[in-house]
Amino acid sequence: MLKLNIDGSFDQNSKIGGTGGVIRDRLGSWIVGFSCKVKVVNAHHAELLALLHGLNLAHKININHLLVEIDSQVLLNTLESAKPIHSHIYSDCKSMLLLMGGSTMKHIMSEANSVADILAEYGRKIMDPNMSMNKLFVFGISPSFTLKALERDANGTK
Repeated sequence: MLKLNIDGSFDQNSKIGGTGGVIRDRLGSWIVGFSCKVKVVNAHHAELLALLHGLNLAHKININHLLVEIDSQVLLNTLESAKPIHSHIYSDCKSMLLLMGGSTMKHIMSEANSVADILAEYGRKIMDPNMSMNKLFVFGISPSFTLKALERDANGTK
């Protein structure tokens, strides 16, 4: 089974957020990653969009079974709510999870989600003209700025 780690980043002053995530195999090897700059209302909104972006990317490249790891317990709890804010996005996420069959979600500590965190921060902060608002930037190979975090994940260290 492949693993998707996602995270969101948010700046309160600008209301600019970033989404980021990475799909890896069971050995931790990079399959694909993403970053995206987004206009959001809060950090929770950024996390939710990161989940949607990650699920859509996985589906697009024909990945059907995923372990989705997120560091937001609030997001996990809210997925079960009857009428959450941004319910249309939640509905899309739930539909994608059903479509993908055997996908499961679990909470992890922030320290175990450093690659996704770095990609989300990159999405929020990047000034690259190729990275326009709401444009998903896909990394087919791990970018150099994630290598130390990938190594820490592989070694099980912070």
